[in-house]
Parts: sequence; C-alpha cells; structure tokens
Amino acid sequence: MDADAERATTVVKATCALHNMLRTLDDEVYLPQGYADQRLPGGAIVNGFWRGEQQLDGLAGRHRNHAVAAGNVRNAFAEWFSEQGQLDWRDQHINRVR
Repeated sequence: MDADAERATTVVKATCALHNMLRTLDDEVYLPQGYADQRLPGGAIVNGFWRGEQQLDGLAGRHRNHAVAAGNVRNAFAEWFSEQGQLDWRDQHINRVR
C-alpha cells in the first residue's frame, strides 16, 4: 500500500473493523477452527494452518521500502495492544474453546 501515515492508519483501523464484523457474522466460515495461531494457557503458541497456505503469485520476493514502514506501524500497534492497551477479555476471546 502506497500511502502516507495518516491514510495508512485509517486503512488499518477500517480493516480491523471489517475483520471484527466478519467474525460476528459467521465465525466458522470466516475463521475456521485451527486456522489462526493460538496461545495455550502455559504461553506456548500453536501455529494455525494458514501458515501452510501458498503465497499469492507475484508477491514473493518483491522488495518494497514501504513494506518495512508498514511492518513498523503494525509492530507499534501490536506492542501497544499487548501492553498499555491490553484488554482483559481479549485473550479469553482469542483462546476460547469451541
């Protein structure tokens, strides 16, 4: 995505809102059991089966500087939500057992 920081932030927020909405509509279709990574009660991570999927053709091996900047923004969000922005119910929702 070629965008300035403000537009990229807006796109990320809209994507998160869309993701959350899709999860409420039909969770098994959008995110089947085992698709996403899961954190076990002891803290170990179990990889989801999405990691075994093929990459989109034409995207592998491309070097783009803005991908690094986007990764930095993603990492900043992840750090914030894992620390001062942590929500008590989030881990329970992510790790719920069906």
